[in-house]
Amino acid sequence: MGSGDGAEALVEQLNEMGDSEFRELFSKLLEEMDFNVKSSRRSGDHLLVEAEKRTPGEEALEYVVGLKRGSVQPEEIQDLVHQKKDFNGMFVSTEDFSREALNYGDAMDVDLIGGSDLIGLLREFSLLGDVQRKRDAGLLGEEGARFLPSVGELENLMEAGVSALKRVDLETALNYSNRAILLKPNYDPAWTLKARTLERMDEWDLALDAYKQALMCNIGDVELWLGLGTSLYKLERHDEELEAYDQAISINENYTQAWLNKGATLHELKRYEEAIKAYDHVLKKDPKNAEILSNKALALKATGDSEKALTFYERATEADPEFMDARKNKVILLEEMGKKNKVAKELDKILKIRPANAEMWFYKGSIQLDLKQKKQAVAAFEKVIELDPKFKNAKKMLNKAKRLRVKKKINKDDYPCFGDHEEGEEGCEECGVQNECKENTKK
Repeated sequence: MGSGDGAEALVEQLNEMGDSEFRELFSKLLEEMDFNVKSSRRSGDHLLVEAEKRTPGEEALEYVVGLKRGSVQPEEIQDLVHQKKDFNGMFVSTEDFSREALNYGDAMDVDLIGGSDLIGLLREFSLLGDVQRKRDAGLLGEEGARFLPSVGELENLMEAGVSALKRVDLETALNYSNRAILLKPNYDPAWTLKARTLERMDEWDLALDAYKQALMCNIGDVELWLGLGTSLYKLERHDEELEAYDQAISINENYTQAWLNKGATLHELKRYEEAIKAYDHVLKKDPKNAEILSNKALALKATGDSEKALTFYERATEADPEFMDARKNKVILLEEMGKKNKVAKELDKILKIRPANAEMWFYKGSIQLDLKQKKQAVAAFEKVIELDPKFKNAKKMLNKAKRLRVKKKINKDDYPCFGDHEEGEEGCEECGVQNECKENTKK
């Protein structure tokens, strides 16, 4: 984890914490890692903790865990190793371990967690909130401090805002973006940060205004035009939305996302032929783009060209066998075309990839019930109930499948009576042809 994620600043914040606060954070980390702390004591300038690691179904493991803010020397790892016999060791530090310390830890079978790895663990267990807030406060200085038009302060504001947006602290991110804008009103990254924050807050009118301001600062940024188009889409201002995508395309004709968004909106507006042209433009450059192949298939289906739509669904699933949207839409189209045997085969392909998908098992059972494939339908509905006992109508359909009567396919050797028995006698009823019995036999 590099400095781009703010790891170095966060490590610095950890080092500046008070002892009690830092130990409390460390205790929470151990608890999240399933350790049960039994005792702790200080040894020199590091802390040693005796603990048990709880593993469900297994005997607890004894651990001695070292903790230090700052670099760890090999002799400090040795101090941990000599604490007791038959135990597992781990040393946690806010600094990355030296090569010598890593080699020593490896030789003594002690797990070493340092620097960016520690930040990663704290982030994984959602323990960085307070640390990040203090770090951001440090970046910004006191709340009442005056904003000076300095590059460093602007960068700090933006870094703090981006950090807040990443952890979905939206009010804080919005506050930082506004402060950056006050510091430098014509700074498009600050307006962009504000726009993206407002998007996350579903404030689309305000996001639209922020994107417009950003574009006034940097009219040639295709991503800003795309963001503007997205805001206009959410506000159902589709003519303006399409114009925004066209602006992005005029700047970069190969900007795939703008073409894709344009095609999707044209499709939604039932302007299918125009949507197909948008998809085709991307497919010239990227003929195996499964999403666009699938979108084109949808548009072709809407124009009534089912056979060609099926071809593009097949291309989409060949390009990406695990693209479920294309596979499901292909199944729907096959069913609408009356190709139920092909539907069943396609469902088998889906279930090979997603064997635990109860919805697809239910669909398969329904198709096989229509095809009078009793045994397969029963098995499919039983699988649905196994995966999801509360799946709607699964039990009802299973019972229907079990009650299904299928004519027995037999040949002449099954019943020697063919041609001899009268209508209604045993054998005649079983064969299912009754009055046609003699005629069929003669054939």
